[in-house]
Amino acid sequence: MTALAFDTLKAAKALREAGFEEAQAEAVVSTVSSAINENVASKDDLARVEATLENKIEQVRTELKNDIEALRSDMNARFESVDARFESLEQRMTLKLGAMIAAAAGFIVVVDKLL
Repeated sequence: MTALAFDTLKAAKALREAGFEEAQAEAVVSTVSSAINENVASKDDLARVEATLENKIEQVRTELKNDIEALRSDMNARFESVDARFESLEQRMTLKLGAMIAAAAGFIVVVDKLL
């Protein structure tokens, strides 16, 4: 982590002028300086985090595109299967309807001859 600009001499001087002894002022400034440098993110830290997040976002975007394409392919395959089943059902129904019409026509011919 890059150290942030903190004027320790100026801070120590201000504390001495406010009545702190030299050792107290230096201890306070040292503690504050350490806390700042250990807990505050620098611009470089933020840039690294931003780059990492951009990479992760791009990975997720790529994975989502791949997942969507896989789902699209799966759906197309399922629709083709359903279409094939409907065609088969349509053929069977046509054959059965034709057989029923032929049987009805034959029945009418037989009844007509009997009467």
